[in-house]
Amino acid sequence: MAYTKRKVALIDISGKVGFTRLTEIASAIQIQMQRDVAPHWGIEADVVAFRYESEVPSDFWITSVVDSISERTGINGYHSFTGSGNNRRAYCKVIYRNWTDFDFTQSRFEKVVSEETIEMCINPFLENRLVGKDPEFADRTATFLVELGDPGNRLDIGYYINDVFVTDFIYPSYYNAIHVEGTKYDHLGLITKPYSIVDGGYQIFQRAGQWYNALKIKGKMYFIKQGEDIPQEASEDITSTFLMWFFGVFILVFFLIILLRNIFKSKY
Repeated sequence: MAYTKRKVALIDISGKVGFTRLTEIASAIQIQMQRDVAPHWGIEADVVAFRYESEVPSDFWITSVVDSISERTGINGYHSFTGSGNNRRAYCKVIYRNWTDFDFTQSRFEKVVSEETIEMCINPFLENRLVGKDPEFADRTATFLVELGDPGNRLDIGYYINDVFVTDFIYPSYYNAIHVEGTKYDHLGLITKPYSIVDGGYQIFQRAGQWYNALKIKGKMYFIKQGEDIPQEASEDITSTFLMWFFGVFILVFFLIILLRNIFKSKY
């Protein structure tokens, strides 16, 4: 079967990712696109790391590691496009955030690079939209922006290719009208029915010309117009969830240090 092929350049503008690691991340995402994504979505990609943007050929789209994203605030990654008509060029940006420790930072950053890159490859100009049941009102329909990583967006949901942590992603069956027993809706099998999202995930949908975010936080759904603030209750739930992750990782690292010290003492 012949697949549509994208060409993606991975560059580090922030200066925080070594080129060797950048090359490993690019290789893992290329494997993910060729092996895992393409058989379901019909699109594969060559993903290549470059040291400088000036080296990137004009027919490549670019995923950039950055310190900040001017287009939006409070996000880890973003993808869009520039130009118009036949001159459009897709791009995405990913922030390298310092989390609790290096391993946690590295894996979560890599997941976002994977997510934004495969979303860009599948829906580069944000035109891939599907009509389905409105997530808030069962008797209405809504138009969903096809974003492969959003329903399983939580930072700890993914899998390893070599030693690079890549994102889980939905299959086209996610947009089926009805649930059929035995159907797989995402790569890891965590989503159990069409249009559902995991705790910490979200969807982007349009209703009556207005875009919304559907968020699931601590088992509760929130429906927020884009451009409006997250309700205080949802914001508190997000903060508490983040703090649980933060302290969970901190405690794990703390006990590992103690364990390693005890092992070292017993040997010497």
